[in-house]
Amino acid sequence: MATRSDTPPTGARTREARPPAPARTLALDGLRAVLVSAVLVYHLAGGRLPVATGEVAVVVFFALSGYLITRLLVRERRATGRIDLAGFYGNRARRLLPPLALLLGVWLAVALVWSGSAWLTSVPGGGPGHPIGTWTDLETVAAAATYVTNWLDAFPHLHLWVGYSPLGHLWTLAVEEQFYLLWAPVVLVLARFRRSPLVVLLVGLAFLAEPFGLAGSPFNRVYFGTDARVGALLLGAAAGWWRAEHPVARRAAGSNRAALLAGSGVAVAAAACLVVAGVGEAHTGERTWWVGATALASLAGTVLVVVVAEERGRLSTVLAHPVLVWLGRRSYAAYLWGYVFNTWFRSLGLATAPLVVACTFAAAELSYRTVEVPYRRRHRRQARPAPGPRPEPPGADRRTRERALVLTP
Repeated sequence: MATRSDTPPTGARTREARPPAPARTLALDGLRAVLVSAVLVYHLAGGRLPVATGEVAVVVFFALSGYLITRLLVRERRATGRIDLAGFYGNRARRLLPPLALLLGVWLAVALVWSGSAWLTSVPGGGPGHPIGTWTDLETVAAAATYVTNWLDAFPHLHLWVGYSPLGHLWTLAVEEQFYLLWAPVVLVLARFRRSPLVVLLVGLAFLAEPFGLAGSPFNRVYFGTDARVGALLLGAAAGWWRAEHPVARRAAGSNRAALLAGSGVAVAAAACLVVAGVGEAHTGERTWWVGATALASLAGTVLVVVVAEERGRLSTVLAHPVLVWLGRRSYAAYLWGYVFNTWFRSLGLATAPLVVACTFAAAELSYRTVEVPYRRRHRRQARPAPGPRPEPPGADRRTRERALVLTP
């Protein structure tokens, strides 16, 4: 009778079996897919939707980024007693820069070939764009590459273009990168004190209220300023920090997930409605509704992120659907390219939506397969330590062990 052996075969090289990703990890990929889809639909509709899906998705994205990055940093600090800042910044650069460089290279080439064409800078759902010159093309790429697009949008008089900034959607990426640059050293300092999550939460709430004090500032300053947007990132960071320090509390999140799901759903819906009600007022000088709606969406988005990260039931199953996971893993590339195609194809009428969706998904897949995945694999191979000597086969005598050592490549 054959017996089952737990020892893998040694005669041939076999691919190492990878354990399946946890359901909560797949669910977070699914959440990314939902959010990037909401932004894409919002731009396709040109702001004519009854719910401001793009407005809400942006603050949830911020909360998700703050949650994941902070949890990663705090866990590293608890496990090793330190935070490798060089490694952190290097990982961020390897994750974000190659796909961004591909986008900027393609966009600049198109802009130089069709220099002065208004369709390059049209606004999805808005009026026609403004012809721009070579210097503006170069400034646009330089601003995006150095993550300052949001501040050039906040103070339009500082840059060369008039009325609209090309690649203006990259303001959200600029806000996140500015946060990452400052946040890792802050975590390293705050980790030495108790109740750091509470401190982060209070600071985040203060930043949510800060836009109320900017009532006399231009709307662009309130909308694009890092200080006016960092509140959502800090709320997510406070939640991620608390989760990293209290892993046992996950059971409470599982037992109360029905209430959390209901509360987060109602809060997100209310935030979306308030954003719709306040967007028009924001451009006319009265921004109380819009700022309040953004703050509510930030709070609701943080709750939603915690629920998705910790929930083990039906929601995880839905968000872990293969289609959503596929798009979620390509969400960064879809975010980079979606707005560009919306800009280029805005004037094509009924063909705009299907063409934008098809080109966005194709570009996201191409970027993911040819840039993101190969670059990550190459870095992992370079960072992998040299393999040590193979373990001795059980029961082998000395001569057999010496022969095995000589034949080892």
